Amino acid sequence: MISRAILGAKVLPHLFYLKERYGLKIVESHVHPYEVMGVAHYLDYTEMDQGDFRYHEFSRKKMKKVEPRLLRFLERMDFNRFFFKLFNAALRLFPGYLSHELKAAFERVGKSRIAEEMDRALIDEAVLLPVEPWVPTALVQSQFKDRRFHLLGSLDIHRLKIQDIQKTVKKYVEDFQIIGLKLHPNIQDFKPQPSHNPKEIEEKLKRIYELAEEENLYLLFHGGPSGYTRYPDEKYGDLSRSPIKGQLENFCDSNGRSELLGRYKIPIVIAHLGHFGLPKFNKALVRTIFDRYENVYFDTAGSPSGFIKTCIEIGGSERIILGSDALYFRMMHSIAAIYEAAHSAASGENPDQIMVNILGRNFQEKILRRGKNI
Repeated sequence: MISRAILGAKVLPHLFYLKERYGLKIVESHVHPYEVMGVAHYLDYTEMDQGDFRYHEFSRKKMKKVEPRLLRFLERMDFNRFFFKLFNAALRLFPGYLSHELKAAFERVGKSRIAEEMDRALIDEAVLLPVEPWVPTALVQSQFKDRRFHLLGSLDIHRLKIQDIQKTVKKYVEDFQIIGLKLHPNIQDFKPQPSHNPKEIEEKLKRIYELAEEENLYLLFHGGPSGYTRYPDEKYGDLSRSPIKGQLENFCDSNGRSELLGRYKIPIVIAHLGHFGLPKFNKALVRTIFDRYENVYFDTAGSPSGFIKTCIEIGGSERIILGSDALYFRMMHSIAAIYEAAHSAASGENPDQIMVNILGRNFQEKILRRGKNI
């Protein structure tokens, strides 16, 4: 369990120390400025006086904070596998309640909302993730122009024509200054290895990966299964989703052979340590990926401290980056989970160095600085 006492008494003071001692700049690499699971449609927000936006179900007259209680409980339980099973069961049995939970997590969105969370966790910069068609790249770019934010682009893989992919990526690079591309195999319904898809999707993925390499962008993939409430907002229309195409086993075979990993000379980040919501960590496959592919990284979004600890022990801290999956989960929780993992991992690394690497140095030196758009 990661309690408020741990956050207040241990983690925050230690972050101040690391910033002063090592000149640490904390970079949060996985922030959703809008809800991407299809529950809260981005058109259903009303602008507030301070420039943020509020979801229409939450009246402006009731400005008290709306808490997503179940999501916060999952955090406090450190994403315990038993409670995650209960969460997934609730998705099936109580879709109305879970829809309210997700809407509550995103009841207010905007620059000041995200900046507040960043300030509470002493985070300096954040990477914002649209996911087409659920959240348009242009929408995020237009509303989050700030030096503290970096932007990834996203592509509607099923509906975007292959002849328009290059033009779209070029626009993102030249007009939006994106630093990478966000791909979500589950909610965009594709498998990461091109030939494992229908021919049209195969060709589109190959073109996207090639363009990412040409433009020196990194790729960020969701890693792990996904649970959904039963029905997305009707405004999205008929969009296909998959619960399992983002599982780590779909990125390579058990020996590490892959059409994606190692083929392109750009960083590839697999989110959630590749194990979102899973009860067991596939140590053998993670070790194979660490050993075989120097350009593959994992982020910590929505991960229990025990999984982060295991990942450090398998491959060290230099291939792991901070992610929180905000605004679903709180940024400070992910930092606390990294703190717990760093101080319990039997890896031979200094806990402070582990934290410095994961909280910012890996992303800055191995991903951010290498991009020509920075």
